[in-house]
Amino acid sequence: MGFFTPQAHRLISVMPASAPVLTGLNSATLYVGVSLAPLVGQAGIAWTGAHRLGPIGAVLILASLVTAEWAHTVIRRRTPHPAPTSRTAPATPSEAT
Repeated sequence: MGFFTPQAHRLISVMPASAPVLTGLNSATLYVGVSLAPLVGQAGIAWTGAHRLGPIGAVLILASLVTAEWAHTVIRRRTPHPAPTSRTAPATPSEAT
């Protein structure tokens, strides 16, 4: 459950005007994922046996990490960066002299 808050923050920071919709979709997606997890685990046990369930989980975790990093890259490319500001006043008193 430590995943929900950072993900909601990330979604809201990308599209603040759609925060209520994004929070609802984030909750629904979390519930779907939690509901599907036992089915995926059971399918993995039936398909390969219980002794290979760890590697299947590792592959799924790696796939989620790659997806998250890809999404982060796309978000950073689409987010406008603030223009650099010029200094009009000295930052410290020693620079004034």
